Amino acid sequence: MKFKNSLPAGTFLRNQYILIGHSAGAHLSLLFGYSIQNGKDIKGIVSLAGPTDFTNEALVKAMIANKHPLLNLIELMVGKPVDRQNPIPLPAEYKAASPAYQIKHLVPTLIIHGKKDETVHMSQATTLATALKAKKVNHEIIMLDADHSLGLFDGKDPHKISNQLFNWIEKIK
Repeated sequence: MKFKNSLPAGTFLRNQYILIGHSAGAHLSLLFGYSIQNGKDIKGIVSLAGPTDFTNEALVKAMIANKHPLLNLIELMVGKPVDRQNPIPLPAEYKAASPAYQIKHLVPTLIIHGKKDETVHMSQATTLATALKAKKVNHEIIMLDADHSLGLFDGKDPHKISNQLFNWIEKIK
């Protein structure tokens, strides 16, 4: 926001920012848009395969059992380790870091997730969609027949994500 405030008046239009992120970038976009920003500057958020709920006990137990490297990253981000022998209940910091539980600003949201995603389970997308629906937040969820990359990095855009994204932006104008 310092950058924006240092520019001449009229350089940026208020309420015109749309945050877009993939994976950890989606997590940061969601957290910022729902809880950190002032509630006036963000017009929409697009989550591409983003984690949304670090309190899902079944997923945490599966990550422990499979020695999934993502758990170590989550622990670093949250600042508290999970007790590998007795992981439940999870420390409160895991809920605080979960966008699905931090929806203070009702920002329209597009969720795009792959059904074959083994990095961020597709239940993360449906958990967020359920939380947004409960708060009556304008949202759309698109589940693709794709893995975590969503086909974004092969240069082909097989799922036409760019078209879906631009169509959604037009809807929320």
